[in-house]
Amino acid sequence: MAARKATARMEIDSAQLQAWHLAYASLSELAKIPDVSDALSRANKYLQQFQLEYHAQDQTASELKPTRNKVKKEIGEIREHSRMEIERCDKALEQLQKIASSRTSVDTSSSSQTDGRPKRTRESSMAPQQTSTASNIASNASSAAQNSLTLVLRPPLPPFSQEVWMRIQKQLPLQPGRKVAFRVPSDKTGKSSVSPTGNEGVGYEEDAWILATVFKAEKKDKYIVQDVESETGEPPKYTTTIKSLIPLPIVDTSPSDPSHLGAYPEYQSGSIVLALFPDTTSFYKAEVVASPKDIQVAGNRTAPAAAKATPSYKVRFEDDDDQVRLVSAEEVIDFPGY
Repeated sequence: MAARKATARMEIDSAQLQAWHLAYASLSELAKIPDVSDALSRANKYLQQFQLEYHAQDQTASELKPTRNKVKKEIGEIREHSRMEIERCDKALEQLQKIASSRTSVDTSSSSQTDGRPKRTRESSMAPQQTSTASNIASNASSAAQNSLTLVLRPPLPPFSQEVWMRIQKQLPLQPGRKVAFRVPSDKTGKSSVSPTGNEGVGYEEDAWILATVFKAEKKDKYIVQDVESETGEPPKYTTTIKSLIPLPIVDTSPSDPSHLGAYPEYQSGSIVLALFPDTTSFYKAEVVASPKDIQVAGNRTAPAAAKATPSYKVRFEDDDDQVRLVSAEEVIDFPGY
């Protein structure tokens, strides 16, 4: 039986390796397709020229023909480039889907026995996030080494700006009970690389920012944080560093306190932030639609009423059917790299 399993595993590994080779070949071809930005620029220029000639007086069809042919030629080139890109993307995605399917079939039995943390899913309106897009594939293909089969499908989060780090430094050490956004990283197997204190074997299935509280500040920049959510029993605790924590602003504290909401910037419309999705304990990337000031002006509030109300943002989360949701300003923070 063991020999049978080993043979099956070798066949699957061989099939996966072949699929990786084919996917990499398609991505390499994709990276070699010439850029169409010049063709787009020329097409726009000729199209504007054609519109001017078309509306000019005493213009005949024969006089418009040269410019029209130039527009047609550039559009044909753009269409052909697009067709080639789509074709190579489809080929790569087909191989990646084969790899995902083979891994799913191998891991079905073991995953059913895993004492892992359930995913913190959003409401049913949340669309599943795509593993890869044509733009991701193109950028990954251009950066891949010639003799490598490594495909970076999820690049690491970029670091915070110096301004954000300075703001965090002023609040250190974080005190017990302080609410934070805690990043739970994943290792190559998909399990969390941060071991819960006293909860060995419990892992997350993907990178995530979750709501947690500081349980204890250790030496240097290490902390023990506690999840605010637990399926059974006491919420798990995790040992981590300040690099995986973002302290949340506090409203009910002294305005001179560096942790006060007023010490945080007011994110303007169009800003990219990390926000707590309503009725969950998970943070997701979102775009600000309206700041607290915008909401106050739109609501035509009086100054006393506005002062008593908890400031909120209107945000649009990724993969949320373009819905606009209201989130408390205490639950909206900087997104790494923005």
